Amino acid sequence: MSDLDPTRALLAEADRFLGEREGEVIALTSALVAAPTPNLPGDETAAAAVIERALAHYGLPAPRVLAEQPHRPNLIVRVDGGRPGPHLALCGHLDTKPVGDAAVEWRTDPFAPTIEGDRLY
Repeated sequence: MSDLDPTRALLAEADRFLGEREGEVIALTSALVAAPTPNLPGDETAAAAVIERALAHYGLPAPRVLAEQPHRPNLIVRVDGGRPGPHLALCGHLDTKPVGDAAVEWRTDPFAPTIEGDRLY
C-alpha cells in the first residue's frame, strides 16, 4: 500500500460526505454571500453570526469571540479529535472587498446568492 492510498481514501470519504450534504453546503455558502462584510468600513458581525449559527446547527463547540472592536469579531473554535497527535489549524477572514464602482456591470446582486446552472454567484 502506498502513502497515497490513505490520502485517496480520505479524499473520497470527504467527497462523499460533502456530496451527501450538497444542499447544506450551498445554503451555508449562500448565507455567507448574503452577509455583507465589505472592508471598508469593516464590519464582519453578519458573517460571524452565520458561522456561529452553523456551528450550533452541527453541534460543534461555540466559538470564543475575540475582538479589539465589537464590529470586527474573530471566532476561535477548538474541536478535539479524540486522539493525541498533531493538530490542524485553519485560519481565514470574514471581510470582503467592497462591491465598487463597477456594481452596475455585475450580472447579479453581489449580496443575493443566485444559482445559474451549476454555479453560485
